Amino acid sequence: KHYHLMLLVNRDTWCRAGDYRAPESLAGMIKQAWCSALGVDVGCHATLVHFPAWPAVWLARNDDTGFQQVLERADYLAKEHTKAHCTGER
Repeated sequence: KHYHLMLLVNRDTWCRAGDYRAPESLAGMIKQAWCSALGVDVGCHATLVHFPAWPAVWLARNDDTGFQQVLERADYLAKEHTKAHCTGER
């Protein structure tokens, strides 16, 4: 099974994911948190976390284009096709 996740963060604090290999970057902290939730060592299992090619969308007040992009990504998370409803897994 696999999971999809969308994080909303303050752009003034986290403007990008940073170096995907650095543990102090946002990407590194996401990997650490996921491995901690699974109870596995981040050094051996950091590759369980995948980041898309374009991981960020900036959302600003009165930005219809950015808002539409965020909605499209959120819509993907809620898609009906490819989901097995009996167990909640696919």
